[in-house]
Amino acid sequence: MCKERKYSMWPINYLKSSLLVFSWLFYEPIIECMLQMTRCDGSNHSKADPSMECYAGVHIFFLVLSYVMLILALAIAFATGILYQKTEPASSDALAAYLFRH
Repeated sequence: MCKERKYSMWPINYLKSSLLVFSWLFYEPIIECMLQMTRCDGSNHSKADPSMECYAGVHIFFLVLSYVMLILALAIAFATGILYQKTEPASSDALAAYLFRH
């Protein structure tokens, strides 16, 4: 006879909780910080650091880093949305929820 395997759910719950905290607290500041590095003023200098010339030298590194971090932040937000999405409808009737509330 096969013994029934018992799986621990704490890693999944920990991941869900961590992603939720990330999306609540850190998502907007990280996006703002990453976008700040892409802004340049009219004299072709970075608004984050006026001594840095835009699209030259170290600024290119920061641009690539900021775009990679933006993609990572969006992927984490997407994963959070998928983890907290209901997978089965409560009813097969599409108007049931609307009619029940009104």
